[in-house]
Formats: sequence, structure tokens, C-alpha cells
Amino acid sequence: VDDLVAHMTALGRFGDTAFLVPMYGSGELSQAFCRSGAVYGSTYMLRRSPLAVITDDSKVVKGIVLSGEEHIGDANEISTDDIKDKSISCKNVIVPSTMMPSSMAHERQARIYRRVCILRGSLIRDDSGDDEQRHAVVIPPHTTSVDNMSAIHGVVFDESSFVAPSGKGYTLVHLTTSKQEGDATPDDVFVSSLERAYQMLVLSQEQTEDNNKLIEEIRHISFSYATGGEPPNCLSGLNVCHREGQSLTIDYAFAQARKIFETICPNTDFLGLSKTVEEAILYRDKEDSDDEQ
Repeated sequence: VDDLVAHMTALGRFGDTAFLVPMYGSGELSQAFCRSGAVYGSTYMLRRSPLAVITDDSKVVKGIVLSGEEHIGDANEISTDDIKDKSISCKNVIVPSTMMPSSMAHERQARIYRRVCILRGSLIRDDSGDDEQRHAVVIPPHTTSVDNMSAIHGVVFDESSFVAPSGKGYTLVHLTTSKQEGDATPDDVFVSSLERAYQMLVLSQEQTEDNNKLIEEIRHISFSYATGGEPPNCLSGLNVCHREGQSLTIDYAFAQARKIFETICPNTDFLGLSKTVEEAILYRDKEDSDDEQ
């Protein structure tokens, strides 16, 4: 019901649909965060992975240990300091639940199953002749031709959202289903249901002799990952992000970001511009570069 209300109240805000998608793919969201963070003085350390969290005897976070810079190019081109592990002092650390010790995971966690396909041709067409591929797909549980135990969600995009090369006629399809916590059903059952869902979508479209209308799968990849409840947090200053259940939107990520932000920065507006930055935006110099603007 909450999702339905959110959908209805979002209609008409930015056009005919309630859904917004980033151009060039979801990677643009993290890039936007990076650029926004840089405005506020954040620092990114690339090609390093977190190894350990530093704590004191009271189990309070004091810092984090990062691995040495990943090897790129000739070993002689990398300085000695760059390839060493580095310790950074801090009061708060945010990590994904996948990096927590396996002993903290549930025995039978819920799982998300994904199938990503690259097609040549338009997967969904209508009588209007507009073959632009920007669609959300929902296949209910226990659909006869799919025999899926859980609902299957899908999104379909093409070059119109800049996720495929221009002029090549490619379509990108993401299909997702899930297994509930405690379910002992083998993974192959869910992976196979995504394959059948893809075949059903293809067969539901009339195939013609026109080369531009034929649907051909160029490549696909299937994978899964664990999700479920938030693991227990036994350290002060350690904030653990966990993946949500199956959803077509990223609303949960924003809700989780708000929760962590309010823990670290209480009594501060979430996603609010500081007065200094707001004035800089209003009175920026026309000669500034794109990054400065």
C-alpha cells in the first residue's frame, strides 16, 4: 500500500510517469554523490580496500585500515608509500553488511537473483510505432508460463537513456526475483525462472522479418547476493549498510542514508545545502569551469 501511495503521489511531478532513471545508468548516482561530496570537502582514496576497523578497549571506533593501492602498470611506477597499508583516524565508519564477519550472517539469508541481458532489437513494442525502450515490468508470482515462486521485476532501457551505443539498436534488460529468509529452495530454481521470464517477454512480442524488429540476445549474465535483516552492531561509531529486499526503486537506500546521517550529524538537515554553498551557487562566476560551478 505504501508503494502504491508513493507512486500515485509522484505522478505528474516530472512528466507522465512516476519513475525517474539516471542517464548513463545507475553509476551516475554514485558519481553525483562523489562530486557533491567534493564540494563539501570530502576526499576519495581510489584503488584501496578497507581491511580493518580500529577500536579502543571500550569498542569505540578510532579509525580504519586501508589496503595498499592496487597494482597498475609497472611496479617501478608506484611509490613505496602508495603500496603500503594506510591507517586513517576517524570517529565513524560506514561499511556494507557484506564486509562483516560471516559469523554475523543468518544461516539462511534472503537472496536477490538478477539476470542482465543485452539484446539486439526492441523487446517491447506498441501500436504507436514508438519503440523507445523505457519500461518497468512486473510478473506476478506463480505466472503459468514462468512458474516463478516470487514476483519478478524488470526494467528495460535502450540508447534513449544512454545505456547502450547509439544507432546500434541494442536494448538492456534487468530482471530480478528473490528468495525469502529461511527458504531452502535451491538457487537454480530462481535462476531458471528468470530465464523463462525472459523467454516469455520475447515470445509475447510479434516477430517480423524486418531486421530491426527481430530480437536477438547478444549476451547475458546471472548472479545473486544475500540480503535480509541488519546485522547486530557491537561497535560505537560503526554504521552498517545492508541491502534491501526486492524493489524497483532505490527509496530504501535514501531511507538508510538518512538514518546513518542523523546518527552521525544529529539536528542537521538531511540533503540540505549549507548557506555558504548556496550563496556560492547563486553568485558563481560565469568564467568558472564546470567543476567550479
